[in-house]
Amino acid sequence: MTLAAMTLRCPSPETLRVIRSPDRKVTTPAKPAVWVSGLHVSVQGGWFGETWLSLKFLLLSFLTRCAIVQPASVKIMEV
Repeated sequence: MTLAAMTLRCPSPETLRVIRSPDRKVTTPAKPAVWVSGLHVSVQGGWFGETWLSLKFLLLSFLTRCAIVQPASVKIMEV
């Protein structure tokens, strides 16, 4: 969805609405749940500090950042 939003040159207002709707309803509330549950499982499993888990959290940080930047990109395209 992010790729579609960034590659559309002149999206219609309807297209922008369709792109934003799932972000507000699904992605935004899921972000804190993923972070909290991931941290909880890593601590309970004794994996906190393992290299593979650190890499996974790095990837999750990148994806979280992309999910934060995407709505801003869509809003800029509306103007």
